Amino acid sequence: MRDDRGVTGVLYGVGVGPGDPGLLTLKGRDILLRVSTVFVPAPGADKPSLAMSIVEKAGLEDLDFRRLVFPMSRDEKTLADSWDAAAAEVCAVLGSGKDAAFITLGDPYVYSTFSYLADGVRRRLPSAKIETVPGITTMNLAAALLNRPLVEGGERLCLLPLPEDLGEIAVLARSFDTIVLYKIAGRLREAAAAIAGLGLSDSTAFVSRAGLPDQTVVPALDGLPADAAGYLSVLIVKTGRRA
Repeated sequence: MRDDRGVTGVLYGVGVGPGDPGLLTLKGRDILLRVSTVFVPAPGADKPSLAMSIVEKAGLEDLDFRRLVFPMSRDEKTLADSWDAAAAEVCAVLGSGKDAAFITLGDPYVYSTFSYLADGVRRRLPSAKIETVPGITTMNLAAALLNRPLVEGGERLCLLPLPEDLGEIAVLARSFDTIVLYKIAGRLREAAAAIAGLGLSDSTAFVSRAGLPDQTVVPALDGLPADAAGYLSVLIVKTGRRA
């Protein structure tokens, strides 16, 4: 997968932030303008890509976008097949000596598909160079929208997907001053009830679709709207080191 000169292109992983196109970094923007192809993650061939829409709203709608389909599945084989197919498409561009970028929500190495794609590219094309441009994470923007620090001084921060066993939150609350919960999806009410059971509703904030026009910012769970949804949401739990 190399051109006649034996030269391979560079793959850039570019974090585009949570939703506000103004939070795309200058370095990320410069790279997207320079590469030949911008690969974008999408849940289906005909489904929209939020990362792509952010870049377009940042004034970069004329780039050579190419979709890579990553199905919303927990089946390991389905996921592995999609990552392998995506890596093959990317390597075809890099192998021709051209540079490419893969855009991703938030940061490329915080719960992002980019890490799997990069691994696939390394296996198929070991000579390819991979560079990463960090992006602003959802928890950073959520803290800014709330005008609250995530942690101060010697405080401890824990970031994790919402655990299957919500009893883990009580355990973590003994060791961490702030718990940030991602990947809430359809379990928002369940999570809110578990947090209420710990007496932490008043010190837990909910932010949904941060940086997008329909964002929701709720400083305490007692004020959680009835129609609030867990998709593209984050819970920030200030524990006071309580059980």
